[in-house]
Amino acid sequence: MTSLVPIPYKNALVTGASRGIGRETALRLAQRGVNVIVNFPPGDEVQAAEVVAAIRDAGGQASAMAADISRSEDVHRMIERAHQEHGPIQILVNN
Repeated sequence: MTSLVPIPYKNALVTGASRGIGRETALRLAQRGVNVIVNFPPGDEVQAAEVVAAIRDAGGQASAMAADISRSEDVHRMIERAHQEHGPIQILVNN
């Protein structure tokens, strides 16, 4: 088995990370040592919490942030909160 090389960036925001491709992307980034901000649409709180728990259970760092990315005010609020809580976002995955 090949060991994973750490990614030299600290923070990633993955939109739509509560399920499907976004979930897998968040999990894989966390495996590489990245602190993941799990974005999810309103109504996916349970799924987002499961992704965060999976990352934390594996020794990673993650937090969940709700935002409807089709609404610019939601996106601005999420980015501001992410920056305040984690510092600059260095990886952005628009899923």
